[in-house]
Parts: sequence; structure tokens; C-alpha cells
Amino acid sequence: AGAFHLSHFDFSGRDEQELKNLAPTEAHRVASLRFNLAEDLLIRATLIQLASEDHQLVVSLHHIIGDRGSLLVLNAELYRIYSALVAATEPELTALSTQFPDFAHWKNQRPVPEKSLTYWRETLSGELPVSALPFNRPRRAEATFSGESIIGSLTPEDSDRVRELARSLGTTANVVLLAAYQALLLRYSAQKALTVGTPVSIRDRTELENMIGFLNETVVLRSQFNDPAETFRAFVGRVKQQVEAALEHKDVSFDELVNYLQPVRVSGSNPLFQNMFIYNAQAKVAEQHANLTV
Repeated sequence: AGAFHLSHFDFSGRDEQELKNLAPTEAHRVASLRFNLAEDLLIRATLIQLASEDHQLVVSLHHIIGDRGSLLVLNAELYRIYSALVAATEPELTALSTQFPDFAHWKNQRPVPEKSLTYWRETLSGELPVSALPFNRPRRAEATFSGESIIGSLTPEDSDRVRELARSLGTTANVVLLAAYQALLLRYSAQKALTVGTPVSIRDRTELENMIGFLNETVVLRSQFNDPAETFRAFVGRVKQQVEAALEHKDVSFDELVNYLQPVRVSGSNPLFQNMFIYNAQAKVAEQHANLTV
């Protein structure tokens, strides 16, 4: 893949109005560059110089080598290194007791836990529902991954209500919003059964906390809607139990699960589920140098 290379673009000397447009456009361009998995180093960095003491660093890494937790670790280490360089001292970085290739080798060599396989076989047995969300045009046989994004925000008041509901039910905002997402799918698809995929972290060992690597697994939640009188609070309770059980049996990777269950494959459609819910809790901001912002 070759050695790591820091690209550098010098825009110093441009007028302020031009920089307002040029800097974000260039940052977006370099962040959007595709990786060639066969040839490229799967992390790249670009330094955009706006003035003699004003720079922007854009770091991109392919999802196959890092997850959100990895980005938080990388950010924290960059802050420490930057602060140490400013202070002319050696950066203090935590040494890893285990490297990611060692963890990946262990994970690939370990036997698949029979208890977890039994749980998933029982949970996902029989004919699985296929998402029936209505579309404004026929779905293509081959996936193109060229869809658009719709972005919305909860108000601070609604966010507080979600957290308060979670507290009153003894669960998390993740579970409440996951239940709301499934209720939304029910509303638009009118299906009495749904499967939803959701990623979970496997950073549950001390030696993995500060590791950069892909340390997520995808679990599949299967829900039935047989009682039209069921309240949303009761449904949140069911989802809570599902999530707890899935976390207990997350030691089966999604690839292992597909190979084990051998579900019917449909061209252009993901096996086991077609709808996914991702929840990212607000991360703790790493300690930053006074002259460094992110």
C-alpha cells in the first residue's frame, strides 16, 4: 500500500472571502476521495494552509480499518501530540498491550460460541420479513448506493423528553429511539414483523479501549407487532430485552451468522435485514490545546 504521505495545499495569501469558499470545498473534496482497497493505504491526511499560523488538517480513514471509537482515540492522540510539540516535550501516549492484527487473528481463530449460535438460530428461524417500505419508484435489482440523505434534528426539549422517558423505563436513549424507529417503519410499511440491524461495540476489554481498528459487530433485532393495543412504553420494554439479549450474544460476527443461517439471498438486498439504526452517543470532548479546534 506504500508509505504514509501528508498532502499539503497552501492557500495563504488568498483574500478572506475566497478562503471562506475555497477551504471547505477543498476539505470536502479530499474527504470524499475514494479508497482503492487493493492498492491504497487506507488512511490519508491533508494539511490545508490558510495562513502562516492557520491550518486545517483533514484525516480520512476507510471504515474497514476504524470505527467511531477509533476516531475518538485518534483525535485524543493528535491533541496530545500537538500539545507536546508546542511545549517542546515528548508526547505521552498509552502503549497498547495488544495490536489489532493480534486481536483479529485471535477472533478469526476462536471457535464460534455454540450458545450464541443457538440463540440466533432460535431468534431468526423461519421466513424472515423483507422490508416493505413504499418507494416512489421500483427498486433496482442491483444496489447502486447512490441514495440521498434527509437530515433533521430534535429540539433540545424533545431530546430531554427522550432522555426522561428512558430514565423512567430504566433504559437508554438508544433503546427509546430504536423503538421509535421501528414504530416509524411499522407506520409506513404496515408490516406485522420487522428485522432491524444495529451496530454494537465490542470494545469490552481493557486492552481494546485505546485501539484503532474496526471493533463493531452488527446484531439483528426481530420484532412482532401482534397486539394493536400495545403501548409505546410497553414496546420500549420489549426492545430493551431484545437489545440486552443481542449484546449478550454479540460474539457471533454478522458474516458468521449469515454463513450459519444461510438465508435466502435476494439480489440488491442485504441478508437478514434491510433497515438499519445507528445511534452515536455524544462523545466526551478530548482535552485540546488552546489554539487547536475541531
